[in-house]
Amino acid sequence: MISVIDYDMGNLLSLCNQLDYLGSPYQVIRSAEEILAADKIILPGVGSYNEAMKHIKSRQIDKCLQEVFDRKNTPVLGICIGMQILCSMGEEGGITEGFGLFSGEILAFEKNAAKLPHVGYNSIEICNDKNGLFKGIPSGSDFYFTHSYRLKTLKIEQVTSQCNNGEVFIASMEEGNIMALQFHPELSQSNGLKLMKNFIEM
Repeated sequence: MISVIDYDMGNLLSLCNQLDYLGSPYQVIRSAEEILAADKIILPGVGSYNEAMKHIKSRQIDKCLQEVFDRKNTPVLGICIGMQILCSMGEEGGITEGFGLFSGEILAFEKNAAKLPHVGYNSIEICNDKNGLFKGIPSGSDFYFTHSYRLKTLKIEQVTSQCNNGEVFIASMEEGNIMALQFHPELSQSNGLKLMKNFIEM
C-alpha cells in the first residue's frame, strides 16, 4: 500500500492517476496516525518551499514525518517540492528550514540558466542507483521538470542523477530508504511509469 501525503501542495490527481494505471493500491492520507502506520510514503508537491513547510506544520505532521524518517525502514519518495523540503534549507518564499535529511540548500537558478523556469522534458545522467529506483531506465532518459529553484551541491554518494539547465543540478538523490526526485515521474510518460513501478516493487 502506497500512502500519498496530502499537505495541500499536490499534483495529487496526476500521481493518483498513475498509481491507478499501474494497478497499485494506494491511499491519500492527511493525519499523523495514518503517516506513522504507512508502509510506503510519497511526498508530492508543486509550489513553494516556504508554503510546503507551512502546510506541513499547520497540519501538525512534521513531527510524525520526522519519526518516520528516523526509523529508517519505511521507503519514502519525495517529488519536486517533496524532494526539496528534505534538504536543510530553501530560499523560495523566504529562508525556510527543511527536514535536513540531506545537507543541501535549495536556491534559485542563476540568471543565465537555459530556461527560467525550468519547465518541460530534459535528460538526466544517472550516476548511482543503490535502491534500484532507475532499474531498466538508461542514463540519458527524459523526465518532466517544472521548477525555478534547484539543489546544486550534495555529498556525491547521495546523488543518483544530475541534469543540465545551463548549469548542472541534482535531479535525484537517496540516503538509505529515503529517495527524492526533482522531476515528476507522474508526468514523465513511459520513463515515469517504469520508475514508479520500481518504487512500488521495493
